[in-house]
Amino acid sequence: MTDESAMEIGDLRRRLSSIPVGVMSDVLAAMGLPDQVLSSVLRPIGAAARLAGPALCLTGQEGPERPAPQGGPKAVYEMDRRITNGCIAVIGTGGYRVSAVIGGNVGISWHRRGCGGIVTDGLIRDVAQFVAIGMPVFAGCITPLASKGRWSFSGIDVPVILPGQTSKSVTVRPGDIVHGDHDGVVIIPREHAGQAVRDAEVFESIEKKIQAELEAGSDREEVYKRNDRLGHIRKAAGISSPKLP
Repeated sequence: MTDESAMEIGDLRRRLSSIPVGVMSDVLAAMGLPDQVLSSVLRPIGAAARLAGPALCLTGQEGPERPAPQGGPKAVYEMDRRITNGCIAVIGTGGYRVSAVIGGNVGISWHRRGCGGIVTDGLIRDVAQFVAIGMPVFAGCITPLASKGRWSFSGIDVPVILPGQTSKSVTVRPGDIVHGDHDGVVIIPREHAGQAVRDAEVFESIEKKIQAELEAGSDREEVYKRNDRLGHIRKAAGISSPKLP
């Protein structure tokens, strides 16, 4: 059993809802995972931006939809049936930037099945529909151009590669935890999710103490000296390093 699976997924999502993505980014870096932040090209579309949940990984390709395998469903419909309550649909396009890869009807279907949000390096359309249903979406951009005949889904539950902020790419595996807010999106490897959440909760409690002291007028340098936000992580790893600035 992985660290992530040891935590009930609903509890993990609830706890992540109170942890800023910036905090999680700092924690992952301190854990030795500095390249888990997705590119800032992926921005929230609409007001809803907070999401957290296990990744349902989807891929596609440029060109018209391929015929369904003999006796099997088309990928464009089968992906709906793979939606689980609280999952985050992660769509990797390989850099495709012509038409939308997802629109409002798909969003409504996924929302009704419990999808907790969508992250893609591609384009979307029907923004008003996503806003109306309160579906958090991070995407590369917006276009009115439909995908029909131009782009199609082809892979379900396979690793997805998305552009990274500190590295060329970030690989998202099925079940990895996707965590997003208005600052961006981080990918928490599923085997580290439990520890990352626990460490982030400690970090956030210390951060709130720092903010309270700053609000009270304390000197920022002195406040930082008194409150080491990452010391618990370094101590567990046996690492001695400078404090986070």
